[in-house]
Amino acid sequence: MEKGFRATSVPQLVTVLTAFGAAERRIGDEVAAFKPPTNAEAANRELAKGEHDSASEVQALLPKIKKMPSAQAAVAYLSKKSASKGGQEIDQALAKLKKLGYIKNVS
Repeated sequence: MEKGFRATSVPQLVTVLTAFGAAERRIGDEVAAFKPPTNAEAANRELAKGEHDSASEVQALLPKIKKMPSAQAAVAYLSKKSASKGGQEIDQALAKLKKLGYIKNVS
């Protein structure tokens, strides 16, 4: 999504955000299809849910972003948004998977 913050037009930013949302949904679908070890099932479900929630949150932002007067205004708006529910779910799930030893580094 870093590319989105270098967007020079609103349509370009919308394109980047749309692709990001689609990628989040696809990742959520892939994670949901995993067959994790029993002790990682809850964290895996939370990770898939977080990815899907993140995709939905991006989708919900697009109508407002499309109406912004400039890419700079849209980026400023996005920068002021608090942490998303999906992002928090992803962070929590990754921390649990790291604690279980399934992930070495979470950045």
